[in-house]
Amino acid sequence: MLFQIHDQFDSIQAVGAQIFDETGFKSYLLFIHLQFFYNDFFYFFQIIARYFAENGYSVMLSDINTGMLETTRAEFEAAGFVAGAFPADVSKSDDVDRLVEETVKRFGRFDVLINNAGITKDGLILRMTEEQWNAVMNVNLKGTFLMSKAAGRVMLKQKSGAIVNIASVIGLMGNA
Repeated sequence: MLFQIHDQFDSIQAVGAQIFDETGFKSYLLFIHLQFFYNDFFYFFQIIARYFAENGYSVMLSDINTGMLETTRAEFEAAGFVAGAFPADVSKSDDVDRLVEETVKRFGRFDVLINNAGITKDGLILRMTEEQWNAVMNVNLKGTFLMSKAAGRVMLKQKSGAIVNIASVIGLMGNA
């Protein structure tokens, strides 16, 4: 099914799937991860997570900013949503493995992964340092790879699951 999320500032499309196991159990676990360093991008993350929580999904939230992460988790729980929070850096395989383990430990399953982590180090390529390039590639590409690999292992064992990768429109038209 296609979910469309609208608010006064954003229009977001995300693919969602109803997940059924061999016993017919409908699962409601959605995992969302974001690693932007700007507050307005964190807002984007909250819109997606809230939409799925409002539609019955249990949500595991993750970010490297523990303050915003805990605030969001508390807001979700106060609203009556089932939510967990686990700080992690998606560019580090140990963090990713612990995050997936904690998600399965808490909810018993891992059904949907939303890869939404991303950072930017905008600037002219002639001025970009190798460290800046590596930071962007480690979060934006390696993070997606590590999360998909770790979640995919669990989903294969369950014989069900979905992975949704979200990217910026800047990838289509550039940013100069």
